[in-house]
Amino acid sequence: MDDSTLLPLSLSLSPHRPHAVLLGEDLVGWRTALVAALVAAVLLELATAAVRNALRRLPGALLTVLVRPQLPGAAWLRLRPDWEGELARRMAPGPDRRRRLPGALRFVLALAFGGAGRQALALGLAPRRDRRPRR
Repeated sequence: MDDSTLLPLSLSLSPHRPHAVLLGEDLVGWRTALVAALVAAVLLELATAAVRNALRRLPGALLTVLVRPQLPGAAWLRLRPDWEGELARRMAPGPDRRRRLPGALRFVLALAFGGAGRQALALGLAPRRDRRPRR
């Protein structure tokens, strides 16, 4: 039997092929593939870290964008530290890491859809009145 058909994955050195070949590629091909794989791994890690950081900041940004316009300045300044503390508690590392972001988003959306105004009223702070005249 021919050895080349039994061991196609082995290194082959021959006078016609001066370079070592493994799986049909020489040393230059393998080196290029290794460098490309390392660059791809680093880029993937950087992209993952960027997305993770953006998602970590999302509940705080939504709190500012969605809830802040509903309250006057004094009520916002009074309630914001409590809400940011609650968000920090919900986003803190722990065993329930897959529920952190959905729980924080649920909290912010509950505030955005009326919870902030009700909490301000319960504390004796007036919610922001709509400045448009009613018809």
